[in-house]
Amino acid sequence: MELGIRVKLYICCVGFLSIIIYITKEYGLSAWSTLPLLVPAVCAAACVDMLCKDPSPSHTMGSVMRQYIFERILRGVVPFFYSSIINADPRKVQEEILMKLIDTNKNTQYGKDHNFSSMKTPEDFIRMHPVTKYDHFESYFDRVIEGEDNVIVANSKADYIVLSSGTTGNNKKYPVSFTGGHRIGLPIAIRDLFTVYLSMRRKYVPKLTLHRSLDVTIMNEPIITKKGIPMGGVVGRAKFLLPGSAAPNCILEVLTQDEALYLYALYGLRESKLNNIVLGLATIALRFFQTIE
Repeated sequence: MELGIRVKLYICCVGFLSIIIYITKEYGLSAWSTLPLLVPAVCAAACVDMLCKDPSPSHTMGSVMRQYIFERILRGVVPFFYSSIINADPRKVQEEILMKLIDTNKNTQYGKDHNFSSMKTPEDFIRMHPVTKYDHFESYFDRVIEGEDNVIVANSKADYIVLSSGTTGNNKKYPVSFTGGHRIGLPIAIRDLFTVYLSMRRKYVPKLTLHRSLDVTIMNEPIITKKGIPMGGVVGRAKFLLPGSAAPNCILEVLTQDEALYLYALYGLRESKLNNIVLGLATIALRFFQTIE
């Protein structure tokens, strides 16, 4: 019979404490022996802390440590990032990103067509560039999808095409990449979105526990273009679940909605305690709870 996670943590804690006692008795407390004592001392303290955080019975040693480290780091980092967001001047940040985008992409086909090289200030951009809708960019996007280089974003090849949901008409295609000009503003966007998401999590789950969460993410079979670029929904880009997920990462390989929802429901129902259930769309939420019924 496999030992429960709490028993494993107790054993680890006793083991680390035994190492500390052995080193202390064998070598005494001296300047040179302090450093070797730090490692088992920190590990023992972490094990005690994990035990106090009521770890889910379904955790393994690996999964509980990953979630613990993840939560501890984020709960320390998020307040700093959140304060930097609150204290930042949104207009200044946006203007800096805008001018960097203009300068980086001035030699692309789009930059030449819209005279980016003459834009020296945000006011120049407002005056010289039209207010746009999707159809303004569509022909440029089509050229990127066909494999043409240097069309709208410099030094970048599309590695994925995001398809919109089509609720406002036909599906719209947005070629994206993590290379070249696409990287401008990306770290800020990821940091800010992640910080807001985690701040909301802290608001609704203020006490740190090692209960699992159920993030229901439905993947769809990507469409492959003639140039071999995968095309699908925005969630298709990131095939990973956060540490502490009640469902394993391999569930993201299930590409049929009903089967995936059944598996999410199965993993969720085996948990006696869940921190939260995350469902991105109302239609998915309805179908998920219908599956449980």
